[in-house]
Amino acid sequence: MLLMKSKIHVFLLQLGVSSIVALLSAALVFFVWYPGPYRVISGGGQLFLLMLAVDVILGPLITAVVFNLKKSLLERTVEFATIGVLQIVALAFGLNAMYESRPVHLVFEYDRFRVIHATDIPKELLSKVPAGINPLPMSGPSLIALRPLSGIEKFNFTLQALDGLSVSAQPELWIPYSQAKSVVIAASLPVEDLIKRFPSMQRKLQQEILQSGRNINQVKYLPIQGRKGLTWTALLDGSTAEPFAYVDLDSF
Repeated sequence: MLLMKSKIHVFLLQLGVSSIVALLSAALVFFVWYPGPYRVISGGGQLFLLMLAVDVILGPLITAVVFNLKKSLLERTVEFATIGVLQIVALAFGLNAMYESRPVHLVFEYDRFRVIHATDIPKELLSKVPAGINPLPMSGPSLIALRPLSGIEKFNFTLQALDGLSVSAQPELWIPYSQAKSVVIAASLPVEDLIKRFPSMQRKLQQEILQSGRNINQVKYLPIQGRKGLTWTALLDGSTAEPFAYVDLDSF
């Protein structure tokens, strides 16, 4: 009975410490690297839950299993230290994986937005990033656009896209979003059309518009393509082309 109580005590103690570390990690992941909708669009939530299961649950469980009052203080200290180091290594590995996979750009791709992640961009192409655009932002995706393609470029970049390199991951095509606002407005569609297509989403869409302080006739939309084929929808100001809300809706 005493051993079981001690195991529970040790488990809860380490669980508490691990939970505090997890909360700090969550703040970094969800407020810096994967803000707002990107925890879903870019899979940040799923990656974090996997890391959480390994670090927060498995560590304390292993500690509770190996803990034994009959062991010397030195033996217990070595065991705790070993498990702690393993947890730190696992946490560092998980956070590094999330950092390397973080979303870095929300790119206007002619008739849609596409989320580009750090791992989508070949390192050898980073030297082609235009001046004034941060190639790999650390605090959430930046909003950029693609310049128009010439005839031969359409052919070449289409071939590369078929090989898995998205046209939006081609830094030489990037331009500041401000230079493409008129094109974005022309390509986007009235949100009234979206409501007609998806009447079940009417309340959600109207709520987002109401919270933004805009009239419904001022609002347009474009699809967003995320990781693994996931599609959301961006609501845009019809005058400025600035996205102001993101909705879990495939609007293609």
